[in-house]
Amino acid sequence: MRSARQRVDSDSMTARAARCLPTFAGVLLLACAALLTPAARAQDAPVGQAPSGDTSPSAEAAPATAGDWQRAFGMMPIQDGGRVMPLDTFARRLAVDLTGRAAWREGKGPEGFSGRPAIELLADLIARPQEVFRSPLIAVNHEGLKQQVGLDVGRKFFTPQEIMRAEKLHELVAGMQERRAADSGYKPSLAERKAGEAQTAAMTVAMFQRDRQFALIPRTDSPIYATVGTATAEPGYEDVQAALWDFRVAYLTGNDVGGAVERLKATIAGHAQTTPAVASNIRLEYFYTHHRPWIWAAVANGLAILCLIGLAITRLKLFAVLAGVAIVAALGEQLLGLGLRITILDRAPVSNTYEAVLWMGIVSTLFGLVGQAINRKGLYLAAGLTASMLCIIFSQLVPLTDQTNSIPAVLRSNYWLIIHVMTIVASYGAFLLAAVLGHAFLVRDVLLRRPVDPDARLIVQTYRLMQLGLVLLTVGTILGGVWAAESWGRFWGWDPKETWALISIVLYFLMLHARYSGWIRDFGLAVLSVIGFISIVWTFYGVNYVMATGLHSYGFGSGGEKWVGIWALIEIAFLGLCFTRRKASRVRKPAPRVSENNAAEAVPPKGSSPTTA
Repeated sequence: MRSARQRVDSDSMTARAARCLPTFAGVLLLACAALLTPAARAQDAPVGQAPSGDTSPSAEAAPATAGDWQRAFGMMPIQDGGRVMPLDTFARRLAVDLTGRAAWREGKGPEGFSGRPAIELLADLIARPQEVFRSPLIAVNHEGLKQQVGLDVGRKFFTPQEIMRAEKLHELVAGMQERRAADSGYKPSLAERKAGEAQTAAMTVAMFQRDRQFALIPRTDSPIYATVGTATAEPGYEDVQAALWDFRVAYLTGNDVGGAVERLKATIAGHAQTTPAVASNIRLEYFYTHHRPWIWAAVANGLAILCLIGLAITRLKLFAVLAGVAIVAALGEQLLGLGLRITILDRAPVSNTYEAVLWMGIVSTLFGLVGQAINRKGLYLAAGLTASMLCIIFSQLVPLTDQTNSIPAVLRSNYWLIIHVMTIVASYGAFLLAAVLGHAFLVRDVLLRRPVDPDARLIVQTYRLMQLGLVLLTVGTILGGVWAAESWGRFWGWDPKETWALISIVLYFLMLHARYSGWIRDFGLAVLSVIGFISIVWTFYGVNYVMATGLHSYGFGSGGEKWVGIWALIEIAFLGLCFTRRKASRVRKPAPRVSENNAAEAVPPKGSSPTTA
């Protein structure tokens, strides 16, 4: 039994920890507020606000207050990129293409767009394209590119006019296109890709100067929407063109913008109306965009982790109840987001990097719940919540493009998306959970030198998750070969994605075999769980975003390379610190103390040599 002093020390420590919990909660809430603030400020921007620095007469007009025109305008359907979406989604994608983000905090983004919603940027492009063409709007973040083409290195945003006049930039893009035409395997440099993005952004703005057409009008005899602009329209839709022109005038003058939007919608409806299914998807997508279920899931995950920490320290049932509520809320928001994406896009939500990361987070939570139900003393649930929150944060902070894009023909099979891609990404979730537990082991046993309870061995839990991930990855890779045989006529072709999937399988098989054979012990397996997940990140992300070669070209993209590189460096530094700490602790480890009672037994027999542990 514990002594009275030990109980007092434990109680005082518990009391101090309990007093610290409000501070931890406050820090977490501030972090969550920081995530939510930029979009909230953008949505709360004054209606009809003109760009800052705009001295035209239209900038001095009174803001439109007649109704929520932003919502009405944003919920109008538009056909773009192979699907029908809300005009609000179209505007957000346009803002990302031009400025790098869908919304900017006031004072942080390009002049004229900071603190304003994307739908107003679209309205500006429709109503005053010449002014936008001369406004610093296009983000160019590559310093080497700016030096190479003669742009000001000290600036981040440039006017479309400046980009169009940068002859060296166009020469760089033309050279890249020529090399691509001559060599299908040519891989453009980062500077060339950024130059191409800047040129495309400038040309996009220039299209609005030439009366950019919008596919706003559904047809009764065709799935292809009719197009209309402020000055021209397809034959038979001149009244819609006139209504769009009236919206432009109302926006410029700030006079009854909401009424102009309603008249535009009524004019379009006079020709044809969207089907009930499309109209329902428009409402759901608008709700999905503005509700932001993944952000709320991250908040709930953080609160659940905080409550679990409080439960471990204080053993108060209140924290158990609060943790349960937060976990249910987090999983509910994740499943809501997943269900909305499936309904809106009519496919399994794993067709791009953004969706795969979110699915990985959901799988981590589910695996954590199942593992915790099997082993009540384990840390599966805490690790699952941590992994899920990391996935959501990564998906929201890294500018991954085309979050709701249409998919190529090779992926238009929900059957294979479900049984192959979702299985592969589920294995990534298991490996992520194993890596989180491996980190926990290294922090507690190596850095803090606080061995874990042997009844809830972190390393055993890590081992089990690595086994699960290896099974899922192997099955998913075999299923991918079957799909490849159906789509490309061969089971295996040593494509970079296939090759690195096989490398990952072999690596994890060797890790588990080394542990089973006793070649490595607890510390070695914990380190290998981290190294193994680095290989998974390369297979999942590096092949698509760094190598960008092979038949899996539909999965390629750009964005987030800097963040992933920083993460990899932090992991290497962390492992280096663990090795250094462990080596130092083993060198300074004192000899075992021998009591007087068994001193004689500790003395080695004559003629024998002492052994070392």
